[in-house]
Amino acid sequence: ECGQKHLIFKYLALDIQEPSIHLFFGNAIHEAIEMGVKNGLSKEERAKYFADKFRKDMMDNMLQDKQFREVDNFIEQGNHILLILDTEVILKGYQIVSVEDPLYEVIYKKFRFKGFIDLVAYNPTTGRYLIVDWKTSGEEWDVEKKKKDNIFLCQMRFYKYFWGRKNKISLDKIDCKYVVLNRLK
Repeated sequence: ECGQKHLIFKYLALDIQEPSIHLFFGNAIHEAIEMGVKNGLSKEERAKYFADKFRKDMMDNMLQDKQFREVDNFIEQGNHILLILDTEVILKGYQIVSVEDPLYEVIYKKFRFKGFIDLVAYNPTTGRYLIVDWKTSGEEWDVEKKKKDNIFLCQMRFYKYFWGRKNKISLDKIDCKYVVLNRLK
């Protein structure tokens, strides 16, 4: 639910929460997009990567769980997302700067901000940077409600501030974008 929890679970491989189909789904989608952007995979290759990773994670971690029966439905939804997600359109005119860009920045003395930015891109024509955060969801987003939720918006504000500071880039040169990857048909 937060950057530190993400770091502990994903990168340190410490199990701090009950595994869930939603967690494995989100991780597999993120990794498929990451691999696709880094390695120029086609939409079909991203979908296959996702399905293989998701199925393996579910087999390794939840074979006896009732959620395992939902795997095929989640794979269908993930494939649908990845086959319509057009990262080339989202990133048109941009060059990839980084994928899963780690932040570990000093806030004050020994206190630090930790996070991983899903994607950073640069547009050489405009001289602007773009921070992208992929958000998997099983519910429709109420955009107006999200815009009013300062706690929700803090993640992106922190990404922008600390990434700009770390890279000595003025905040007025950095744009941010959430891309909602909704499982709903």
